[in-house]
Amino acid sequence: MPAGNSAIIKGAVFYNVGAGSDVVIANFYSRDNSVNVRFVSQSLATFVSLVWSGWQVLNNGDAVVVQAFTMPMNYWISGALLPYTAGQVAPAVESADVPLPIDQPFAPVIYLPEQATHIAV
Repeated sequence: MPAGNSAIIKGAVFYNVGAGSDVVIANFYSRDNSVNVRFVSQSLATFVSLVWSGWQVLNNGDAVVVQAFTMPMNYWISGALLPYTAGQVAPAVESADVPLPIDQPFAPVIYLPEQATHIAV
């Protein structure tokens, strides 16, 4: 991951392309290895895929580690790469010049930078 960025991992696909069954293991690691979260540990038969959906934020230096033991394993991990500067947090809700009427429903506005792009790790 480029320096000065964070990533939001939102999905992964694992596909066993080997001639036999194998186990795929995938972990999120913090940059200092003090945190290790296993998010996949599954046996896959030949030509079988596994789809993971979730929500994991990785900071600069964190990693995703994928292991297969005996067979070739294809995988794709996707999400968004977000510019990040420590100590600078974008406002979550923009303020309006006019207060909202009390009798109308309010939908929160979540700020995401325009530079957000999809990535494969």
